[in-house]
Amino acid sequence: MTVNGVEDYDEFAARLQKANGEEYAKIPEEFKQETQAHVEEATAQAPPVVRNSVQQEANKLYDKVDETREKEQYYTPSPKTWQEFKRSEMAHINQALNSLGELVGKSATNVKENMTSRLDEVMDRTTKVIHSFRHAASFLHREQKRIETESLEMNEDIQRIQKNLKEIQNMMAYAQDPEIQKKGEGILKDTVEMMKNFGEMYALSQEPSKKFRPFRVAEHMEVAKDAIHKTRVEMDTYLTTAKTAVATRSESVLKNMIGKLQKAAKKGRSFMTGLKNSISRGIQKGKDAYSAISKMHLALVLEKEEPSKLEEVEIMKPENLQRMADDMVEKMAKAGMTQAEIEVFSKNFVKDVQKKLDAATKKPQTQEMTKENEKIQTR
Repeated sequence: MTVNGVEDYDEFAARLQKANGEEYAKIPEEFKQETQAHVEEATAQAPPVVRNSVQQEANKLYDKVDETREKEQYYTPSPKTWQEFKRSEMAHINQALNSLGELVGKSATNVKENMTSRLDEVMDRTTKVIHSFRHAASFLHREQKRIETESLEMNEDIQRIQKNLKEIQNMMAYAQDPEIQKKGEGILKDTVEMMKNFGEMYALSQEPSKKFRPFRVAEHMEVAKDAIHKTRVEMDTYLTTAKTAVATRSESVLKNMIGKLQKAAKKGRSFMTGLKNSISRGIQKGKDAYSAISKMHLALVLEKEEPSKLEEVEIMKPENLQRMADDMVEKMAKAGMTQAEIEVFSKNFVKDVQKKLDAATKKPQTQEMTKENEKIQTR
């Protein structure tokens, strides 16, 4: 619903989620136009000192809006920036302007009397308007830094993975075992495929296309960046041991680490392929998009490569599980799901997890390990 030319948050959030690339690119300018109209209405009968002070701060905010859009264009779109800007910052600005407008706005009555008998109140409300603009500008400044930092971290992960690939190629020259050679080739192939899919997803996030929705692409990119970082960390860890094995000529250790690297590369490629295919299908409904990627993201968070008992305990700590649950539900709510839809999704998700756990416990290798553990504990 739009009141006095100001679009309410729920209406904006729904529009943001459905916006295609071209529509999304217009949102910052819409913010400026909507705010300027509100400024002019709220200060229509104000004295020049009030009107000019408010306009000066508004202009500074418009500059920050333009700068933020430029950061998005240079790095990557950040729909959640505009969603939070509308929810919090614009709400405070509109509230402050409405309050000032009651005394000196276009429809205000007894303005001359207000400027004499209520001058202190006029100046106090003017100060609150100025503060709301400055707070919003500070918010956008922080968001610019966040967008830049996250992009730089992403580039660092990519460069590190590329360096890791070169190191793996060098190790292959040392290894004599055909199995190590074969696994090494698989690592290179899977990692290159993973990075290719990630690159294609990143290109989509930069494209003002009518086909894809930036809000949905950004959700997928957030998960993709996490997957890239996780793969980079795993590769760094295993390569450190692998390089030591090369230096000490311990082919058995090298073989073990190459196997772990192969699993990490396969896992990364499979995960990234799923994300890219999810985007390529052009998911339309917010709740459907979140339902798909939330399962993938949770799987990424929960998945541990041969975790130690200590790691398992850390994962299963109630406070850690609660944090994951809180984060998951919050994101579903922000994606537009109702309470009933979240409850249905949660029940089905728990059922799916239970089925997978049951199936995992019935695997022969799992049963062998648990039987061995029982024997050890009874000794």
